[in-house]
Amino acid sequence: PAGEQVDYDMTTSIGSEGTAVSPICKHTKPYDNPVATWTAGSTVPVKFSPGNGHSGGHCEFSISYDGGKTFVVLKQVLKYCFYSGPANTDTPSVLDFNVELPANLPGSNKAVFAWTWVNASGNREYYMNCADIAIVGGAGS
Repeated sequence: PAGEQVDYDMTTSIGSEGTAVSPICKHTKPYDNPVATWTAGSTVPVKFSPGNGHSGGHCEFSISYDGGKTFVVLKQVLKYCFYSGPANTDTPSVLDFNVELPANLPGSNKAVFAWTWVNASGNREYYMNCADIAIVGGAGS
């Protein structure tokens, strides 16, 4: 956003700047325009770059309609995020996820899509990144 530095580093956990008051979505005000427009009832591909998978863990993909105050989970991957089963390596084997958007997902020009992850090994850290999106074709569109 104009006049504001954004933390684009997906490899750092929330609060890594030395303070616990860092914004959850790593910015404090929404973008002027959505970065993507998605259609209710469609499947959205989410792709990650290779990095340290910390033996998996729990990840979620969710959506917010109140500027990131509350989220509704669209997809969960329990225990094995970035892996197809138990992992004995920190090298991820799964970097592509398909997130199904419900057909009755409300339409909005100001939705927030979020990815969250709690790693399975090493220091337990909470990672989260968000994108301001628009939803079309759903309830209320």
